[in-house]
Amino acid sequence: MKLILASTSPRRIEMLNKWNFDFDYLHPLFKEISHDGNPVQTAVLNAYGKAKSLQKDYYKSIIIGLDTIVEIDGEIIGKPENKKHHKIILKKLSGKTHRVASGIAILYKEAFLIDYVVTYVAFREILNVEIEDYISSNEGLDKAGGYAAQGIGSSFIKSIDGPLDNVLGTPVFAIREGLYKINRVQKNMRGAI
Repeated sequence: MKLILASTSPRRIEMLNKWNFDFDYLHPLFKEISHDGNPVQTAVLNAYGKAKSLQKDYYKSIIIGLDTIVEIDGEIIGKPENKKHHKIILKKLSGKTHRVASGIAILYKEAFLIDYVVTYVAFREILNVEIEDYISSNEGLDKAGGYAAQGIGSSFIKSIDGPLDNVLGTPVFAIREGLYKINRVQKNMRGAI
């Protein structure tokens, strides 16, 4: 049975390939939404919307939708709009703990599974010169929260409480568990018919 990732994110594709998932990927036909101050709800609804947007055309495939949100002090932090905005984001995160929430939606025919993973990331105090250097690297421009935990941005992290793969934007272990559960549900549904 075919597995489809409702995302064209190079980072997500790379991580799933690294963990030997057999999948295709497609751009979801869904415009992301935001529920201010509620990263879990936002991530879950976006993940479900992405997966659901492909289900009509790929009904016989397992579709995975993912969304990762960064939140600090009740404010959802998206991707930097420009270098000035990038600087504002990094200053907000400096010396504080933020929350990274990933929503997971797995759809297969009539069965679906919704889940989420939350990780708390504490940043050390970041010097202004480090912020300027990091912005010049362009590394965090396309990432929620404006940093890449798998790159130079890892030097800002003081501690992580929760799964690291979630901070990388692809909670692999939660996805594996979800696929196992959706398979069990589908088998039980077939047995009940």
